[in-house]
Amino acid sequence: MPIATNELIDRDTAVQQIAAHIADRDAYVITTPPDALPRLSRSLENLSSWGAYLDSGTPVVLRTGRAGALLVVDMLMETAGVLVVPKTVPAAELGKVVGQDIPADGSQDLVVLMPREGPIFWPLLFVDALEIVDPAVAATLRANHIPNLN
Repeated sequence: MPIATNELIDRDTAVQQIAAHIADRDAYVITTPPDALPRLSRSLENLSSWGAYLDSGTPVVLRTGRAGALLVVDMLMETAGVLVVPKTVPAAELGKVVGQDIPADGSQDLVVLMPREGPIFWPLLFVDALEIVDPAVAATLRANHIPNLN
């Protein structure tokens, strides 16, 4: 899962890859509002393995494993993201990065990062991936959280 480079991938490919992680439950899937990217970039270096899918609403998504890319993208445009961290990374290590308590037993697959201000933020990239795995839950998010979608 480590991504050693930055690459632009087709949005549909990114959605399929995220959906595979959701379905397989092999990774922590972390939704990130735009204002979380700079905060995360400083601490992601401490994780042994992770990948990010950064979505600015274009037909392509930046797939990266470089923390600096989160800062650069944040400076250029408003971007939401979905991070994928393999469950081989200790929950306590991930918890320090995201500022949340993550159960050590791997039972929590989804980590939702909240914006500094305002309601919960669901990146559209995540909702599209969730729709492949659980269409009913994705439909509920679309119906109730449209203003917060990227």
